Amino acid sequence: MHSRITALASVMLGIVLLLAGGCEVTTDGDLAITWRFNGHADELGNDPCGALGAHRLVVELKGPEAVSDVVACDAFSSSFPLGYLQPGSTTWAFGHVTKDLARGSYDVRVFFIDRHGNELSYPEPWQGSARVSRNRTTRLDLDFAVDTGALEVGWALAGGDAACEQVDASYVALSVSTAEGAEVESVQLDCGAPDHVLLGLTPGDYSVTGQLLDDAGSPITTEVQSGAIAVAAADMSSTRLDFAWSSFTVPILGNARFELVVGNVITQCSEVDDLANGPLSTRMLLADDQGTPVAGAQAYPNPDSQLDCTDLTGGVSLDGTTLGPCQDVEQIICGLQVGSYTLSVQALDASDLLCYSADLALTVNLDVGDPSRLTLQAVADATDCWL
Repeated sequence: MHSRITALASVMLGIVLLLAGGCEVTTDGDLAITWRFNGHADELGNDPCGALGAHRLVVELKGPEAVSDVVACDAFSSSFPLGYLQPGSTTWAFGHVTKDLARGSYDVRVFFIDRHGNELSYPEPWQGSARVSRNRTTRLDLDFAVDTGALEVGWALAGGDAACEQVDASYVALSVSTAEGAEVESVQLDCGAPDHVLLGLTPGDYSVTGQLLDDAGSPITTEVQSGAIAVAAADMSSTRLDFAWSSFTVPILGNARFELVVGNVITQCSEVDDLANGPLSTRMLLADDQGTPVAGAQAYPNPDSQLDCTDLTGGVSLDGTTLGPCQDVEQIICGLQVGSYTLSVQALDASDLLCYSADLALTVNLDVGDPSRLTLQAVADATDCWL
């Protein structure tokens, strides 16, 4: 009997030891912190973190242990079971959980930093205390009052078709003004700098004026202005200035290639059938986007599809009066101010009777693209052109 009791006691002791070895006893707890701005996170489609220039949020804890957690300003925590910590719920909040904290009282400080790690003075840091209990989650819900917004300003050259160095643009001068015309900021930035963000704006309407400058600080464009931009509290608005080719006040030159074909069956000039009096000649006029003829413009035969006019001969003036052969080969126009043009072409037979005509929209960029095709169509009263 004694041996049976001893054996049973040994088994019970083994079970107790086994259970003790398989169970981890902890005195730690968790601290969940949520934060909003003016009662919201970003469910309204706003960008409160961008409006503040806040890249990260810092949670500093001092107590039984010292902790400093750095998380994204717009972080959502998936490790704490609160529905509103996740997108798609009725009320959103940003959130973070610091896990496995030694139980006890903590001094808590929560503040924001920019992308360079500098602490922001606005909104003011939150300071308070929290008590962490064993095997529980303590929760702090914070709401930061924000009554200013931000404006992000970007810029592009010719809709993005040109880079700063291609046009010798070294700087961009920006001026931000209220709807009443009061200037709130004037700054000169490198032309290739990232978008500029202006923080701390009172909600309302603003406008931005920009101008490109060379390395000496002299303007190379006219001033380009945005429309009215609405800035709201706890949100970031944005605008983008486009320095179109027409805004440049210095020569920015490019070349344009084109080719002529005749009729819907894409026939070359020399292959037009049934002309009563061949061959065809052309009379071409090049005008800018204001309809003004471009003085001195010439089109050169370009049989080898080169990108410039080096060593090309036989140019024909694009003045609308000079007759030249209707070319089967590609043609090129060089030395044009970048921008938009219209090339008007008339094709006449050997008796000077107008047989075909058409207009071609030409865009001249710094990079010479593929040739544009102009299809000449028969004019309505040209029945005498054919046999």
